[in-house]
Amino acid sequence: MGFIPNLQKKYIQFTSRLLKNYTVQEVGVGSYNKKIPDYIFEILKNNQKLRKIFLNSIMKGDGDKDGSRYSTASKTLAEQIFLLFFLEGNQPIIRKELQYNKFMIYRVKLRLKKLNRC
Repeated sequence: MGFIPNLQKKYIQFTSRLLKNYTVQEVGVGSYNKKIPDYIFEILKNNQKLRKIFLNSIMKGDGDKDGSRYSTASKTLAEQIFLLFFLEGNQPIIRKELQYNKFMIYRVKLRLKKLNRC
């Protein structure tokens, strides 16, 4: 793809119009429009090992430290995460909350059991 990385101490940075266009089309633009691409979502629904790895990874980013809830501004992403946690045997619920009296956020709260770490 012709990436020329800019190596930093804590991250790697690169630019690609092709990757940007792909991300816009498959993942969405803006926090309210984010989603798991359909083909990846289908793989995660049908592969428990990859699903656990994925859920553990997203909880490290936008999940609470205790692993009991995931937060996003995207309703679609919240619904997708809800289903993935449900397939893991959790009993999640989605709550819509007003954040800082400015914008809506969706919280996927896990009930009964937490995600088993891999």
